[in-house]
Amino acid sequence: QMCIRDSFFILSSSNKGICYVETKNLDGETNLKYKKAAKETIQLIKEESDLKSLRGEILYELPNPLLYSFEGTLHIGNSIISLNAEQLLLRGSLLKNTSWVYGIVVYTGAETKVQLNSSKAKPKRSIIEKSTYSQIIKIFVIQFFIGITCSGLGLLWLAINPAKKTYLEINPSANADCQAWLSIKLFASWIFMIVQIVPLSLLVTLEVVRYMQAMRIGWDGAMTSRRTQEAASVQTSSLNEELGMVNCVLSDKTGTLTCNVMTLRKVAVGRLRLGVVGCLLYTSD
Repeated sequence: QMCIRDSFFILSSSNKGICYVETKNLDGETNLKYKKAAKETIQLIKEESDLKSLRGEILYELPNPLLYSFEGTLHIGNSIISLNAEQLLLRGSLLKNTSWVYGIVVYTGAETKVQLNSSKAKPKRSIIEKSTYSQIIKIFVIQFFIGITCSGLGLLWLAINPAKKTYLEINPSANADCQAWLSIKLFASWIFMIVQIVPLSLLVTLEVVRYMQAMRIGWDGAMTSRRTQEAASVQTSSLNEELGMVNCVLSDKTGTLTCNVMTLRKVAVGRLRLGVVGCLLYTSD
């Protein structure tokens, strides 16, 4: 069963006040960790019925993102019980090998430690994608300045030659509002005329190429697992071109890139030695 709030437990199905949790959702570790209730709470609470008459006060630290740190005190009558991370059940941890536990909630919602450690996922963009977006922004800026310059020159030309081009239907006695509207029309006209310099089709082409690359990766037999016959799965195609730029892979723990599978190779019992050579089991005196 998964813990949905941060709480410290005071009673479990074990007579010793011990429970086991799995924290793979928090730190990636699959080995079980045990939590132990405070000795004072074990002595005060013998059965579930004792919880109904339990009265006290809890003082603990403000919410913080430290997963393995917790300080607080439980005041029951004249007794002061010290609390630490050994009694804290974190949100997201799984209760294992324990029938039930009773606890007191201390942090909920956004104040839980796992929520305080979570951060917004940053968008992943390849070098080509970043360069493309940067060039497009520069093109838009250049297009804007071209529109401003050409519309300004157009207004200047109309001011010098107001009545020479009758087919333009220019009123030389137009007021300021008409002149402002004319300048907006000139600017918009130039923007629409030079809009082709923005490579909109380039983005569509890149997405199509990445999609086809993702399909080819899934079809690649060399990237299929020999044990499970499972093909490679592309979760995001926006980083395909980055695969050809990988020089080295750094890992902070062995379980990240390996299967964590332990295979018996050899064992000695007294003078008897057993071992595995290839797929054959041999014995030797």
